[in-house]
Amino acid sequence: MGWLLLAVFAVSYLLVALSPFKWNPPHWEENGARAEFDSTLSFASIGMVQSVRSAPLLGAAIDNNELRLKLRLRSAESSQQGPARIFTISADPYSRNLTVGQEDRDLVVRLRTPSTTPNGLPPYVVSKVFESNSWHELELLIADNELRLSLDGSEVLADPLPTDALRSWDPDFRAALGNELTWDRPWLGDISVAEIRVGVQEVDLLRTEAMELPSGFWSGNDWLMIHPRSLFSLDHSTTDLVLNFLCFIPVGFLLIMVRPHPFSVAVSIGVIALGSLLVESAQFCFAGRYPSAIDWVLNVVGTGFGALLAYSLKQRPPADNLRERRN
Repeated sequence: MGWLLLAVFAVSYLLVALSPFKWNPPHWEENGARAEFDSTLSFASIGMVQSVRSAPLLGAAIDNNELRLKLRLRSAESSQQGPARIFTISADPYSRNLTVGQEDRDLVVRLRTPSTTPNGLPPYVVSKVFESNSWHELELLIADNELRLSLDGSEVLADPLPTDALRSWDPDFRAALGNELTWDRPWLGDISVAEIRVGVQEVDLLRTEAMELPSGFWSGNDWLMIHPRSLFSLDHSTTDLVLNFLCFIPVGFLLIMVRPHPFSVAVSIGVIALGSLLVESAQFCFAGRYPSAIDWVLNVVGTGFGALLAYSLKQRPPADNLRERRN
């Protein structure tokens, strides 16, 4: 019966850990960004151009609390999601200084200030900009504690900002065109002008050595290989954490109890540690699954608790022996 219970647990664990069994292993993809003959940057497939180090003129923008961004672009698809990153100064999908993107047919601007989240939320939204695939000229100006946005020569947005709004920016964030720095918010379209200006300083992002065209990127399973810190994230629900501990207590208990000469506690823990590590590692290759070092630790600790409990019961003298000793 003990072995049957262990088999049932193993099958159930694999079903829960790997379902829906959609194979999506890490694989290398070529950068889809291409510079056309007229210096237009084209994103016909997933790609990106990124800054070699922190974004050009970022330090000056923070010091002067000023930035002017000029873009000329056209979207290849009237509906893109993410928001799909046209231009960004950020670290990942959750931390940014500034992002200009496309969400469905809308133009979205996320700007980090002392009154927003680190992700620049809530965003500014200009509706139905991308209903057609025509070219658009966009100019975003942050100066004098105000944000102003012009589209095709007409001002579409003006909003006051907190004092020294850009002082909340991270000076180490990099710039990118056509994607998030983690490659997981791609935008499809063309960019013929991308310029940043602070005071009298100006950088043409399409014609500067400060920007580079990476050869490609690792893809697969929600890009988790790009985010190794997510392996140690505690964003799991409390219920999930508790279950990862409690469900392995019976496993450790049974591993000791089903053997005539019981496994040692160390061997029991080692068996589950290896098995759980293999399953967690396999999650890198299945879409929608999220490997977690925290889950693995809780599985091992739960197993150890159950094994110690069973081992202590195995070592307890039988009741008849206790009576004989008393007599």
